Amino acid sequence: MRHDPDVLVVGGGVAGLFCALQLSRRGGSVAVLERGPVGGPQSSSYGNTGFVGTHGAGALAEPGMLALGLRGLADRQAAVVIRPRLGADMLRWLWQFRRACNDADARASLSVLVSLKQRSLIMLRELCDGDGPAGGGLAAAFAEPGMLVVFGTERAFGAAQRGVPDAVARGIPLRVLSAAELAELEPDAGFEVCGALYNEEGAFLRVPEPKVGKNRMHLDVAVGGGRDTTPRDVRWARIMAAVQRLTAAGATVIAEVGEADQPDHVLMADPEGNEFDVL
Repeated sequence: MRHDPDVLVVGGGVAGLFCALQLSRRGGSVAVLERGPVGGPQSSSYGNTGFVGTHGAGALAEPGMLALGLRGLADRQAAVVIRPRLGADMLRWLWQFRRACNDADARASLSVLVSLKQRSLIMLRELCDGDGPAGGGLAAAFAEPGMLVVFGTERAFGAAQRGVPDAVARGIPLRVLSAAELAELEPDAGFEVCGALYNEEGAFLRVPEPKVGKNRMHLDVAVGGGRDTTPRDVRWARIMAAVQRLTAAGATVIAEVGEADQPDHVLMADPEGNEFDVL
């Protein structure tokens, strides 16, 4: 390696390494700076849930998102929370974000995200098909079984189905599955569901050893219902039923979170150590 590379990449995570690979393929001299072992299990993007494909494509700035963020002030477990603070920068950001929360911009953003995800999947396939140790190692860990998003309530399943035609029109190959169709596809699923969405472009990479660093983002499992609309004993019974199913599937309970005599939710971890809340 030259002592004066054309490009210096800071960070040996998935984005940094992929940028370095593509730049070097185009004839550039590239150096990667990483404080730990490159690609090791301590890095945030190691295995980073392992998922590749068009699932999860969605614009943050979309109609209703600002109101959802402000309502999150009353719920510390809300998916989106905007913490207010005084200052011109915050007011300017809120105004710009509000202007961006419209159908036209959200649709344009979704189109870009879908294209980016589809191109990423194509490039990963090409990398797995390539010669050399990198391609061979990835190919052994790469699988494309599709991706399932499973729903435990009719309300959530119905809301998800309403978005399917629009997603399909934008290139996301979603298919609605009834509970019976899901059972046929996944006969070993040990929990009751109302239905699922299946994305045939769902792929993932298996990692060789457990990850020790935490993901920057974790997904919570919401099964209890609204705190203001569902009695606490009903919420807690639903939460504990979900905890039992997840424990049987390999997850572990870390703690019951909340007041000592009235816990609010359960903190769990998947087999790789990634933490999530059941609430």
